[in-house]
Amino acid sequence: MRFPGMSAVRGREGGVALAAGACGTGRHRVRGVIAEGVDMAVTGVFQDGNEAEKDFVDIFTISDCGLLISWRRFYDASRE
Repeated sequence: MRFPGMSAVRGREGGVALAAGACGTGRHRVRGVIAEGVDMAVTGVFQDGNEAEKDFVDIFTISDCGLLISWRRFYDASRE
């Protein structure tokens, strides 16, 4: 799994730690979800209590069993 500004991680513990470190106490507002087969894209706005809002896109790949295979986040650099 990969988030901007953080090292890539693998496994359940790495994913939990990455999500906690990347999202902290911030809030997400989902704008849309696009899914095709095992791939999914989620668009929205992330707001941390200490930072301005950031538009994001998360790209997920889900296994046939419903397990998370990969998760990558991209932020809109044009708002920085």
